Amino acid sequence: MATHCLVARENRDGSFDAIYVHFGHPSGIGPLLVREYTQDTKIAQLLALGALSHLGEEIGQKQNFERNNPKWCLAYERDRGDDPEPAVHIESVPDLIQYARRRFIAHVFVRRWELCLWAKVQMPDETEESVQALVSEHLARLDRKPSPPLGLGTIAEDTP
Repeated sequence: MATHCLVARENRDGSFDAIYVHFGHPSGIGPLLVREYTQDTKIAQLLALGALSHLGEEIGQKQNFERNNPKWCLAYERDRGDDPEPAVHIESVPDLIQYARRRFIAHVFVRRWELCLWAKVQMPDETEESVQALVSEHLARLDRKPSPPLGLGTIAEDTP
């Protein structure tokens, strides 16, 4: 069974660009994002792929969807020829939460635009207001930038 997630980049204006990842369990995808997706250009290439079956260490090249290189990202459009499902532009935290809930997303990984830090937010079964407060709190922690509780080197520790 798959754990769906969103991988999102926060933009300078507070909006987000996000892609869907089908196999996005936090124990695998969190450490991978922290370790391999630190460069803005690589994150831009990742978002350009659109929806993924799974996130790989490398962006990779067009490949056979059934017999693929597990170190490469496996993209639905590029590798299987599906209709495009590009990165979505989302205007605000409430819109990000609403989008995640409509897609039955379990986790959202957000990268702050000015920091090389990733935050993981689990989507609990709570009210919109409490989830919005949770997301805002995680993003605020990244702004303070101490030893980040959900950032480099510690994202895996926050995953169940």
